Amino acid sequence: MKKVIVIGGGAAGLAAAISSARAGAAVEVLEGERQAAKKILLTGGGKCNFTNLDIDADYYNGACRELVSSVLKRFSPYDAISFFESIGVYPLIRDGYVYPRSEKASQVRNALLKECERLPITIRNNTPVKAAYKESERFFAVTDGYTYSADALIIAAGGLAQTQLSGNGYDIAKAFGHSVTSLKSGLCGIRFCDALNSCAGLRTTASLSYTDGEACFECEGEIQLTAYGISGIPAMNLSNVIAEKESLSGKEILVLDFVPEMSEEEFDGLLYDGMGLLSFFDTSLAKIFDINDSKKHPKHYSVNISGLKGFADSQVTNGGVRTDEVGKNMESRLINGLFFAGEILNVAGLCGGYNLHFAWASGLLAGCAAAGKEFTGAGDSGDIERWKKQQTKSRREYGILIKK
Repeated sequence: MKKVIVIGGGAAGLAAAISSARAGAAVEVLEGERQAAKKILLTGGGKCNFTNLDIDADYYNGACRELVSSVLKRFSPYDAISFFESIGVYPLIRDGYVYPRSEKASQVRNALLKECERLPITIRNNTPVKAAYKESERFFAVTDGYTYSADALIIAAGGLAQTQLSGNGYDIAKAFGHSVTSLKSGLCGIRFCDALNSCAGLRTTASLSYTDGEACFECEGEIQLTAYGISGIPAMNLSNVIAEKESLSGKEILVLDFVPEMSEEEFDGLLYDGMGLLSFFDTSLAKIFDINDSKKHPKHYSVNISGLKGFADSQVTNGGVRTDEVGKNMESRLINGLFFAGEILNVAGLCGGYNLHFAWASGLLAGCAAAGKEFTGAGDSGDIERWKKQQTKSRREYGILIKK
């Protein structure tokens, strides 16, 4: 029986382990934390939006789209739904966003762990890997107390977002000769210093436009004003675009439209007809606007971006192992038998299940290939019509990122 080691027991790591074991391998998962897959519990506001029917490589950062496009062609949202049904998680599909029927992230985590118990998979918690190497066609993973060996190695050690991890997975990748891009927080709040900071805690719908002097990106949805700047899904999606820049030049502008449902002419007309700002906005917000100042007008309120929130407050890591060094089966182009999956790679998607979808997809592809088998899909597509029919309407708007 072929032996596979998976470094990391998160979403991608458990998917890889299950895929390898289903393909006939014996698997050991080496997890540095006290419990595997804890981060899953934080996803989707605790509901775990585990995939999205509207999936496209354009929803991921530009550097990785060639690899992501290849992965998505082989693992669709319906493959993700089928995989989770196979481990006992029935889907709830709301406006294309897919959750477990219970709307509990714990159901997803528990189902993954239960499937690992059923298969020839050993999860070793509190076992951080210090180093790894290949010798005589075998891989070795060095921990504090023991050195584990296997025929194939999958690095799924995750990133730096929402964790206390040291980022040792990146060091292991570098030791095998792989390049790691600069690491930045993503899907996080945007910092700026402005009078809007005094409205911390206020939630409202707005359209956001970001420009760096060249390209312009827009998204709309519910935002939250904060003491440091702005949060909410539209801001988080824009943060991924901002994070792709090596450094801020001072030309990065965020324009907020607090009345996206009408044109400026329509809005100003209502004001001239006698409606005041208090007819539209909270008192604290109305005091800040100035309809005679183009930069403080509610339809195009402009602020200078000063930065992003850090890793502790982010949902994904921007940057990682270069995707052009990884093949279609998630195998290293430099070392045969070495595979990557999940956030360790320079892959960062928008909010809405895109990052978890890539975690499952890359993990299942890597796991199967590490066991020496060809991945043929996660399940039967005959259920697609059933899944489509049971969709429900969305309870909230999500910020959709548009490049102009």
